[in-house]
Amino acid sequence: RPSSQGFSVSTQARLAWLPILFLSATVAARADTQAAAAKPPNKITVGSLTLKYCNSDYDGYCGQLRRPLDPTGGIRGTITIGFEYYPRFDQSTPARGTLLPQEGGPGYSSTGTRDAYLNIFGALREHRDVIIIDKRGTGTSGAIDCPEIQTGDPSDPAALKACADQLGAKAYLYGTHLAAHDIAPVLGGLQIAVGDFYGDSLG
Repeated sequence: RPSSQGFSVSTQARLAWLPILFLSATVAARADTQAAAAKPPNKITVGSLTLKYCNSDYDGYCGQLRRPLDPTGGIRGTITIGFEYYPRFDQSTPARGTLLPQEGGPGYSSTGTRDAYLNIFGALREHRDVIIIDKRGTGTSGAIDCPEIQTGDPSDPAALKACADQLGAKAYLYGTHLAAHDIAPVLGGLQIAVGDFYGDSLG
């Protein structure tokens, strides 16, 4: 119905809401901008390696490094060593150290235990980075596929023999010695000189 000011009541009501709508839109736009600024980058460079964002639960980055399967050259081929990098929470100061956990087994994947490791370290992550490297033959590092061991009895001699037969001459290239030597090039690529090593069982 027309009012004394010449506008309808419904038009006045709509005009009254304009400042509120404008304020709401401004707040929403500002929140979107802050969220975009807080979102981790898709890629980061650590040392000489480029890592890709891969874990939104813990804001982690994944990387990989090619290594000779047999450093002596007796058996040709390479293996990809996969790892995950979790930056310290406080980026305003240099890291106080780097935590390097390793799973046991043999055969367990270190990245498969990331939840436990990252929770165990807890407050240490405020000023320390975490590097989780899968040993060769596990997880993201060319995992060996021996079904009778993985789904059956890992101590069964027949299953162990079947796995050894499957791997052939490569069976001796998955031991602790070479697995340990794969760690150094990863740390070197990330330009990490010293780390605090946490070994679980075989680790």
